[in-house]
Amino acid sequence: MATQPHPVHPVPETTPDAVPARPPRPARRRLLVPVLVAVLLTQMAVAMVTTAVRQTPTIDEPVYVAAAAGYLHEHRVRLNPEHPPLGKLVVAVGVALARPHVDASFTGTQEAAGRHLLYESGNDPWRLMLWARLPVIALTLLFGLVVFAFTRDLAGPVPALTALALYALSPDVVAHGSLATLDVPAAGFLLTSVWLLWRARRGRAPPLPAARRGRARRGGAPASGGGARAA
Repeated sequence: MATQPHPVHPVPETTPDAVPARPPRPARRRLLVPVLVAVLLTQMAVAMVTTAVRQTPTIDEPVYVAAAAGYLHEHRVRLNPEHPPLGKLVVAVGVALARPHVDASFTGTQEAAGRHLLYESGNDPWRLMLWARLPVIALTLLFGLVVFAFTRDLAGPVPALTALALYALSPDVVAHGSLATLDVPAAGFLLTSVWLLWRARRGRAPPLPAARRGRARRGGAPASGGGARAA
C-alpha cells in the first residue's frame, strides 16, 4: 500500500545576529524623575514662602528694595550704585506689583531711604517685603532646575536628582533664596552662565546666535587662510 508523504511545514529563517527588541520602559519609570524634581522644588518653595512671610527684613534688604523702587520711579541708578543692577531688577518685579508709595523728594542715604520707604511712607512693610522676595524665590527655584540639568549633562539623572536634593534641602539656599538680596541671583546667574558656555563648547547649547556666529568665524578662518596660501 502506498503511503502519503507527510506535509512539510516551512521553518522560519533565523539569523545568529538577531537580537530581540528591548521592551519599552514603563510609563511609571519615565515619570519618576520629573515627579521627584517637582516634589523637591515644591517643598523648597513652601519652605521659602513660609520663611519670607514670617521673617523681618535683614540689614541690607531695605537698601535693595529702595534701590529697586528708585529704578522704577526715577529710572536711574541713584541708590546702591556699588552693586550691579540685575539682582535689584529682579526685586523690582515684586516691588512693581506691590505698588508702594515712593517719596521722590527724600534725599538721605541709601540705608535711610530703605527705612523711609518701609516705615515712613505709608506702606505696609510686611506686604512690600513679601512681594519683593517672591521674584527671588521664583528665581531660586529656576536655578534648581539649572543645577539638575547641569548635573544630568555631566553624570546622568540619578546624580542630578542627588544634586537637586542637596540644593533644595540646604538650609543656606532656602534662607538666602527667601530674601530680597543679591546672593542667590549672583550665584545662580554665574552657574547658569557656566552651564550654557559648557554646552556651547560641546555643541549642545540652545540657539545662541552670537555664539554660533563666533564659531562660524573661527571655523572659516583656516579655510580662507589655506586658500590664500594655495593661491
